[in-house]
Order: sequence, then structure tokens, then C-alpha cells
Amino acid sequence: MPPGAQALPLNAIELAIVEAGARRGWRFQHLADGQVRATYTKWPWVAEADVLFSNRSYRIQYVSAKNMERSNDGVERAYNRWVGNLERDIAAKLDQIADRR
Repeated sequence: MPPGAQALPLNAIELAIVEAGARRGWRFQHLADGQVRATYTKWPWVAEADVLFSNRSYRIQYVSAKNMERSNDGVERAYNRWVGNLERDIAAKLDQIADRR
């Protein structure tokens, strides 16, 4: 978490996460303070991940990858690409907020 973003209240960090992901079509559901469920659908695939966050850090945790299982490769590479993009977008948004503070 960038130092400038560490002073933000949790609801502001959550808003930054949601705004970052919405750019690429991720939808979010508030699960608890410090936790949102991110869902990305690109028919017929559905990727779900939880974003867990505090004032000090955040992480993205695998939930499911529907219709994306491959017999010998595990989860489809697209899942990892989509979640990687989400990770970079969240980092960029938090950096942007930190730079303004």
C-alpha cells in the first residue's frame, strides 16, 4: 500500500479498488469491511476473486474460475491474465491517490 494511501479510511480504499476494476468490466460485491468479491464474466467464463485489504496492504485471493478448467493445465491462463490486470489497475489507482495526498 503506498504511504499516501495508508491514511485513507477503508471505504475510500474500497472505492478505489472498485473504480480500478470497473474500467475493465469487473463487478464488485461488498462482503465485509476490508473484503470485496470481484467477478469478471466473459461468456462462458466467469472469474471470481476476493480482494482483501486494510490500510497497510491488499491481496487478491482466488475464489473460482467457472468453465475455465483445463484437463491438464489447471485454470485457464485467461484467469491469471485478468487477475493480473486487476492487480496492476488497483496498484495504479492507489498510487494515483497517494500522489494527490
